[in-house]
Order: sequence, then structure tokens, then C-alpha cells
Amino acid sequence: MSATSINEHHALAVTEDQQQFYNELRKMGVSGPIAAFHRMRRNTRTVHENLDHAHTLIRIGKRYRARLESTPFNGARIKALESEIAKVEDERKKLWEQQRLLGRALIDLAPWIDGTTTLEQRLELLNCNPADRDRIDEPDLGMVMLMAAYCTEDSAEHRGDQWNDRPLHAAVNAEMQHVMFHTPEGREVSDKLFDKLFAPGGMFEAVPRYYRQPDGTMLRQAPPLTVHDADGSRVVERKPS
Repeated sequence: MSATSINEHHALAVTEDQQQFYNELRKMGVSGPIAAFHRMRRNTRTVHENLDHAHTLIRIGKRYRARLESTPFNGARIKALESEIAKVEDERKKLWEQQRLLGRALIDLAPWIDGTTTLEQRLELLNCNPADRDRIDEPDLGMVMLMAAYCTEDSAEHRGDQWNDRPLHAAVNAEMQHVMFHTPEGREVSDKLFDKLFAPGGMFEAVPRYYRQPDGTMLRQAPPLTVHDADGSRVVERKPS
């Protein structure tokens, strides 16, 4: 089924960028959204595993460097080790970018999947265990919300995890964070959101804020202080320090 027919039969609004994305998928021999999703899922798992391996290598390398630094005779070994760590860090940066681009592709693919599947079918695609579906509190959640917010991906395998680090979730959130913090439109929206959350009465009213300076140091801004005196109550905004 083509993107055009999907749009006609499911009233799905396909943007020009999404149409180009669907055309590229067809050139790759991917004939539908489900086949495209399975291919991307395999790729996200591979990248996720490679990132885990890179994290482990860097962590081991840094621990070994700390051991070498305990004596003054290991300068050459430390230099060689730091060179190897740097190479792995460069590869990790490339993997992070691959992960982000896969997240972008998954977000672009999501409306196509949403327009051709039911909620139950989407949960099956994500391998969400039936026992974990009671947490779904909205009737027709789309793929992006299911991947990024509801932790439905391989739910039985990850039940009880302290945080969500599943491949699809990591890829989608990598792209969301890129948009939020590295594009003008995203910065504008995220700044308004955080201002609202940290404002008096907001969810994070009593939480300090931190601002990174050009030299890499951080300035801490304490939460607003409510002062009660003979003149009444007032909120005092404190400056970063």
C-alpha cells in the first residue's frame, strides 16, 4: 500500500518530508510500514549493543589508566592507552549520531504505522506483554508515545528496571533531545516548558537550576524564596552564583 493510499483510507496527514521518507523506503525495497519498522528495530538493537560495548571499553580503559597512574614509570603505557580510549570515544560519538538518526526515522515512520494498525497491534509490534497493558491509560496511543513514554518495548524482559534504556526508546529520545536542545524551535519550546515547571506553583518550584558557563563551570540558581514579614508575603528570585 502506498503512502497516498494510506492517506486516503486512513485520513492520515502526510507531510512533504514524510512522503519523501516513504519514497526512500520503497527504493530500499521496503513495501510497508511494518517491514520498515522491523528493519529499523534490528538496526537500533545493533547500535544499542555497540554503544553498550563502547561504554564498557571506555570504563575499563579509564580504570586501567588510574592503576597505571599510581606509579611514575608508566608514562608511555598511559599515553598509548589514552590514544586507544580516544579512538573508542570517537566511535561512540558516531554511534550516538547513528542512534539519533534512527530515532528520527522511527518518528517519521510512526504516523504511517499509526494509520494502519490498532493499539493492540502496535503493542504486539513492541512486544508488550499482556500483563503490562493495564498501564495504558489512553485509548489510542501512537507509536512515538508508546516507545518514548510508556516503556512498552519488550516489557516483560525489562519489568522492574530502574530506568528505561531500551533500544527504540533510546533512539527516539536521542532525537527528541537533539531537537529540544540543538534547534531554535526546540529551544524556544523547551525553555517555555522549563520556565513553567520551575515557576512558583510548578512541579519543580523547589528544585535549584544549573547553568553551564562558557568555560564549562556550572552556576547554581537556588529556588525562589518566599519571605514573610510585617508587610506580608513575597517571592524573591535569587541570582545564580
